[in-house]
Amino acid sequence: MKIAFSPAHSIVFLAGAAYGSIISILPLYAQALGASFFIVSSITASSGFVRMIAGPYFGHISDRFGTKRIFALVLVCLTAAPLLFAVTSNPIVIAFESSLLGVSLTVYMVAAIYVAHTSKPETIDVEMGVNMMSQGAGFAIGPVLGGNVAQALGFQSAYLIASSISGIALLVAIFRLQEPKREPRPANGHLLIKLRRGFMDRRVLAIGILAAIMSFTFNVSYTFFPLRGKSIGLTESEIGTILGVRGVASTLVRVPAGRLSLGLGRLRLLALCVVSAAIADGILSFAVGFAVALTAVTLEGVGYGIYLTVSRALIGASVSQSDVGVGMGILEVFTGIGQTVLILALGVVSESFGLGFAYVVASATILLGGLAPLVALEWLAPRPNRSLCGAE
Repeated sequence: MKIAFSPAHSIVFLAGAAYGSIISILPLYAQALGASFFIVSSITASSGFVRMIAGPYFGHISDRFGTKRIFALVLVCLTAAPLLFAVTSNPIVIAFESSLLGVSLTVYMVAAIYVAHTSKPETIDVEMGVNMMSQGAGFAIGPVLGGNVAQALGFQSAYLIASSISGIALLVAIFRLQEPKREPRPANGHLLIKLRRGFMDRRVLAIGILAAIMSFTFNVSYTFFPLRGKSIGLTESEIGTILGVRGVASTLVRVPAGRLSLGLGRLRLLALCVVSAAIADGILSFAVGFAVALTAVTLEGVGYGIYLTVSRALIGASVSQSDVGVGMGILEVFTGIGQTVLILALGVVSESFGLGFAYVVASATILLGGLAPLVALEWLAPRPNRSLCGAE
């Protein structure tokens, strides 16, 4: 099967590199400015809250008018955010500024909508995997770049470089990206009506709950691991390297995940994602060195990479083409819940009982909260072909 690379893949690659560079050092930057664990978690939650609001609206607009203008808007925010971080010395102000990151995070949702609109049903798993691979490749580079530049030249220099990378992605979106050729889609109802229809779809709801849990796993790695790493004696460069290796591992499994899901079943692969993330956080509750931390964070990255591909393919296969954008937007709402409510709660736990115990709590939350929606999806899968579980 031949998959063509498009400017959209270049955009998500560059956006991934910029975003990975930004968030891998943001907790350390905030801590250096005097932020508590709760303030650090609030910075992450701020972007998650905005993501919850922006996701469904941008998805609806993408369904009706295409993706190019939305790509440009979110990349402007991704370019501006690190510039503001570089000139800010108050971590509370950074918590407000990080709302721009919430808007910019929808770039990946828009790319997934682009793929869903241009893919055939029999190729969507594989093509979604290529899209996620492009995103992950950039995201693997970002933390290594951010960590090494921050250690050598300072946080401000790292943020200026991240802004420049995002600016290049913005230029690609403006001058190179073409809207996919597709038949005009009907408006198919007001956004609120479509959201209500989506939230009443029990399959979408179950996938959304899983999205909240997996968003939590991701943000535990990028919000709390830099602090955890620092507490066990790791340098900014070592922390960035670990997160970079995580990104590589996450990227490498994305295309194979799209292919494996056709034969082994989507739900089985998603169950592996949940278990691997829970084990990883359990290990990090007592991690005492570079090698152990590297192994655990990489394990979480593998699970998250599989989840990204399979969950987006599930949404693409579960809703009508005219509702794909809103379906992906609903996924963003639940992703935002994981990034806000659950991360803030873990911030409180960290403040009261320390990072080690917080990782124990995270592990239990992931295992129990992640397996429950998968059981629901298994029960809701259509019979006798059970297309949500495996090959059509």
